[in-house]
Amino acid sequence: MKQPIVVADPRTARERSPRDAAGDPSRAWAVALWLGAVLVLIGWTDLLLIWYPPQWGSPEWEFGTISTAVNAVPLGTIGLAAVIAAGTALGRRRLLLTAGLFAWAAAAFLAALGVIYLLVVPIALRGTPVVAATAIKVTIVKSSFFLLLYVTTYALMGLFAVRRPKQRRGS
Repeated sequence: MKQPIVVADPRTARERSPRDAAGDPSRAWAVALWLGAVLVLIGWTDLLLIWYPPQWGSPEWEFGTISTAVNAVPLGTIGLAAVIAAGTALGRRRLLLTAGLFAWAAAAFLAALGVIYLLVVPIALRGTPVVAATAIKVTIVKSSFFLLLYVTTYALMGLFAVRRPKQRRGS
């Protein structure tokens, strides 16, 4: 069973009648593109502002900041997915290349955070009072798992964005 594929209308704006504009999927994709770009900007600004003022060398600050940063990643991820989906639907190759490179840079950044996080986990466990040990362990498992998922997701989004689509048979 073939699934219908939503594609942008190849006609120019002058060739379409005003009646066509309401059902034009390229307009919807353009809105998704702009909304996605805004979400990327908000999400990654929030994520980067968590790091100010920096206190590198303080294991407590590194542990707490990375744990907090993991919670700020979803908004930017949703935005980037919308940008890549809209760029794909609209056939915007340069946009897809830029989004793919951004996704790979984000994956590298998050992977580096994961390495730093793993280095400060033993210090966090040693310095935790017994009453807070369970909460710290839950935070460690959650943040580690989410970092692994985010690195994988961003790497795959980058791959999807920069790869050339294969020609469909029969089209």
